Amino acid sequence: MQCTKMRISDDTAHGFVQGHGKAKTQPDAWKAAKKQANDQMPPGYRAKHCTKKSIKRG
Repeated sequence: MQCTKMRISDDTAHGFVQGHGKAKTQPDAWKAAKKQANDQMPPGYRAKHCTKKSIKRG
């Protein structure tokens, strides 16, 4: 999953961040990937406009 790194104070974009997640179901894997992307954000930023890139079955 690729998400835009958004600064909360003025809602401007500052690059991208990649999120990866593992789960038993596809929706849970996307949710885990979005959480992982948000966990990488420094204070004052959030992940937004996330795009699903790929899924691997394992």
